[in-house]
Amino acid sequence: MRNSKIDFLNRIPYNRNRMEKKIDMDHICALASLKLTQEDKAQLVPQMNQIVEWVDKLGELRLESSKNEEYTPVSFSLSFRDDKIKPSFSGKEALDNSPENDGEFMKVPKVIEEK
Repeated sequence: MRNSKIDFLNRIPYNRNRMEKKIDMDHICALASLKLTQEDKAQLVPQMNQIVEWVDKLGELRLESSKNEEYTPVSFSLSFRDDKIKPSFSGKEALDNSPENDGEFMKVPKVIEEK
């Protein structure tokens, strides 16, 4: 059974040895290839601290399960029907009912743009 601590907490770049957690924004920016100003980094530090505190709380959750707590998948049955051949439109009728055609094919709006 794995440790109840969330594994990725160990990879968050902050100093766990001090009471105050210090986020290393330079390291995070380097990992994420971000170019932020010092003002932006200073603004993000409190937000990152809140995120780390929230993730720390997740480590307090009891993740072990007992037989009574296991979830079972929802059971349902698929209803199949027999394939039946039914009358359909002829090619000409389909073309005649299409908004636009060239006599042989239906014309539709372009969905893929050329580069």
